[in-house]
Amino acid sequence: MSNARNWGPEGLASSIGGQSSTLLREAALEYRLKALKEVALNLLTEVESLGSAQPPRADRSLKLPDEVRQFEIDLIKIALDRTSGSQTRAASLLGVKPHHAQYQD
Repeated sequence: MSNARNWGPEGLASSIGGQSSTLLREAALEYRLKALKEVALNLLTEVESLGSAQPPRADRSLKLPDEVRQFEIDLIKIALDRTSGSQTRAASLLGVKPHHAQYQD
């Protein structure tokens, strides 16, 4: 019968073995670094898109149709940038069906 001490972190590490424990820690660290890189790249993309967005108008006479159109244009530009200009993949990213008669990659 095992005692409670064997079920703690020390008991687990000794039952797995030092090398396996090190490999597990390295894999966990690698996964966390990969996730951090992905978050950083996404954040950088968002910051860059903010820099290329149209500045707000000073006259404050906002018209909803104009604002919606500009928003859509900005979304399309960002999608095309993220897909390296592929209109088909950009359409997929935006959740719209591509109309192949209008354009091709």
